[in-house]
Amino acid sequence: MMNAEALIGRALGTCTLQKLVGQGGMGAVFLAQQSRPRRQVAVKVLLPITQLNANQLAAFLERFRRETDAAASLEHPNIMPVHEYGEQDGLAYLVMPYVSGGTLRDELEREGPLSLQHAVNYLEQLAAALDFAHEHGVIHRDIKPANIMVTNEGRLLLSDFGLVKIIAEGQTPQVRLTGAGAPVGTPDYMAPEQVIGEEVDTRADLYSLGVILFQMLTGTTPFQGETPMQIAAQHLQIPPPSPQMLRPDLPIAAEQVVLRAMAKRPGDRYMRAQDMARAFRSAVLNAGFQLDPEQTWAGLLSGSTASRMAIPKGQFDPMRQTASMPKVTKADVQRNPTGNLLNRTGINPAPNQPVAENTIPGRAVDS
Repeated sequence: MMNAEALIGRALGTCTLQKLVGQGGMGAVFLAQQSRPRRQVAVKVLLPITQLNANQLAAFLERFRRETDAAASLEHPNIMPVHEYGEQDGLAYLVMPYVSGGTLRDELEREGPLSLQHAVNYLEQLAAALDFAHEHGVIHRDIKPANIMVTNEGRLLLSDFGLVKIIAEGQTPQVRLTGAGAPVGTPDYMAPEQVIGEEVDTRADLYSLGVILFQMLTGTTPFQGETPMQIAAQHLQIPPPSPQMLRPDLPIAAEQVVLRAMAKRPGDRYMRAQDMARAFRSAVLNAGFQLDPEQTWAGLLSGSTASRMAIPKGQFDPMRQTASMPKVTKADVQRNPTGNLLNRTGINPAPNQPVAENTIPGRAVDS
């Protein structure tokens, strides 16, 4: 894998890389100076985990073009914009706004459970972003708090569309990356169908959104384990704990919304994220709580407050990495429902390689 520090000073497209901000198994993020228009930006360089031969590199760059074309076309107030993207000397890169803010993960670690008003507001913003992406044929596949930036105004920006497909698809089984059917994503937020490597649709994203809502309300994710495999097995087999047991002021009807979003069978979940958000708002209001009207960012495109947006702290922190997991079958889980199939880091990274945290998801219909 290329040494990211060696790229400092290099020009990629209209950007000159100035400082390494973070690095992980999937790539590196740099503070950069863009010449047209002249501004500071963040440049994410995707660095393949293994040395690729000519055919593998060509396939990697083709996936990059295909998936980034789809992701970069999404213009929405709650989706992180991509200013520019391209490839140069075998390096694929994306140019995004750069600011010094934090992520929803940072906020949840700092604040713990959010107020009902706060949770409703964040849920509605994320639901609007997801429905917009889904309507344009893009599935995220790795929604998690670390992929959600929070601006100073409290606007959420969902980032990293497409990276899972770009980095993981088509890699060799020897490095435990995505071959046919191998699951990819963050186990804490992974839908059951992703755990066993099945094809996913938009309802996998809604499951992940349900897990995030559970965490915003309770301060914890629903399933805990010593290894990612243990957590993944629980997503497959074990009903989530009652959110109301962890958050006594949560109305029963609101709890039912969370549990429906996290249904094991995709057909039992909501069809659209905003259906879920409306149901949750109604449940809270009907229980007698006061809520502000739904906050809208109408007319505000995703890049219009770029100076206040953020590349998240720890975006490529190896201690919080996401990686590909070896393919899991239902039989594997039934034989060993508590896990113990992997080491403590969980997902068998290649020797001496950090595992990648920021995966990005792919398209509803692959071309």
